[in-house]
Amino acid sequence: MTKAEKAARYWGKLANAYDESQLLAGSTYPPIIEKIKGEFRPHDRLLEVGAGTGILSVQVAPLVAHVTCTDFAPEMLGKAKTKLAGFDHVEYRVETATALSFEDNSFDVVLCCNVLHQMVDPDVAVGEFHRVLRPGGKLLAITLTMGDMSLWAKVRTGIQYAVRFGIPPASHSFKLSTFSQLIADAGFDIAESELVTQEPFPTAYVSAVKPEAITIVSGLPRSGTSMMMAMLEAGGMQLLVDNIRTADKDNLKGYYEFERVKRIQHDQSWLEDARGKAVKIISELLKHLPQDYTYKVIFMRRKMEEILA
Repeated sequence: MTKAEKAARYWGKLANAYDESQLLAGSTYPPIIEKIKGEFRPHDRLLEVGAGTGILSVQVAPLVAHVTCTDFAPEMLGKAKTKLAGFDHVEYRVETATALSFEDNSFDVVLCCNVLHQMVDPDVAVGEFHRVLRPGGKLLAITLTMGDMSLWAKVRTGIQYAVRFGIPPASHSFKLSTFSQLIADAGFDIAESELVTQEPFPTAYVSAVKPEAITIVSGLPRSGTSMMMAMLEAGGMQLLVDNIRTADKDNLKGYYEFERVKRIQHDQSWLEDARGKAVKIISELLKHLPQDYTYKVIFMRRKMEEILA
C-alpha cells in the first residue's frame, strides 16, 4: 500500500468522528470562518483542497460562482455532499493534493485548511496550488503550527489527537515563519501572514497571490515586435509604454516602446509595474531579465533578408 493510499484510508475512517470533535471544530474553525469570508468575490472559481467533511465549504459556497471540493478520502466527500446538498454550483472530486488533475491556471482561489501540516510532501502540494491558480489568483493556506507551541503544549495536543484520531500518517511541526516561507518558496507573494488562533493551539493563516506574468514581446529589430504589441493592445491587454519614441515613416502606427527597458542591465525597478502587462524588449536584452518574476515570451521570427531590406 502506498503512502497516499494509507493516508486516504486513515482519513476515511475519521469521516464520521471528524465533525463531532470539539478539539478541532469547537474553537478553531469559527475565527477561521470569520477571517476567510472577506477573501472571495462573487465570480470566483474556488478549489478547496482537503475539503474533508465540508466544514468550510458550506460557509464559502454562497460567496463564489463555483466550488470544487476535493479530498483523497471518498468518505469525507460523502459527508461534504450531505452538508452542501442545497448548492448546485458545487462539484466533488477525489484528488491527491500533490498530483492534481486540473489544468494550469484553472482557478481564482485555492483554499487549503488544516491539511498541509499532515502531508508527506507539503512543498509539492503548494507547487500544485501555484500551477492550477491563474496569474493573480489567491491561495488561502491555513494550518496548525506546532512549532509555535511549547514542548508541554505539543505533548498535550499530541496525546489529545492520538486518543481521538490515532497516529496520523505524517506530521510537520511548522512555525508561522517556516510555513510562510514554504509558500513563498513555491513562487507566491505573501499578502498576509498571521496566527489566527492561539488556543487551543496556534493556527497559521497565510493569504498569498500568484504573481501575474509579464508578457515580453521580443525579437530582432524590424522583426514585427511593434505589430505584435498593437495586436495585444487590440485584444485588450495592457501595455507598458511611454510613447517617447513616436511614430514615423518607418513605423506609422508607433513603436510601443518603454525607454527604461534600454537600461535594464542597471535598472530593473520598473519591472514591478510590468506585471500583468506586455512590454517590448529586444532579444539582446533578454539575458538581463531577473529570475524574480514570471514571464511569458512572444518571440517574433522573420526572414533575415526581410529584416535587412
